[in-house]
Amino acid sequence: MAKTVVQEALSGLINDLRTTHGDNLASVVLYGSAAAGDHIELQSDYNLLIALNRITPEDLRLAQAPMREWQRLGHPCLFTSPSRNYRSGRRISN
Repeated sequence: MAKTVVQEALSGLINDLRTTHGDNLASVVLYGSAAAGDHIELQSDYNLLIALNRITPEDLRLAQAPMREWQRLGHPCLFTSPSRNYRSGRRISN
């Protein structure tokens, strides 16, 4: 059941990010223990990198609501980066 809750949370976050950033959303990348296969259910958190094609002050302002909701659900703060800056990890959305 916990996995379903996390999948729903990830799906909701990705939908929120798509709605918020549209074509500017390049990718959502899972990294850390979950990407490496070392994740311990109900103990480990989910580390995500949000890659945008461009990051302006307005893009950061728009990202606040989805990030706050993710944190409210008990997950760590998201890392936002221009898409040209990331190289590895497990992409879960593009």
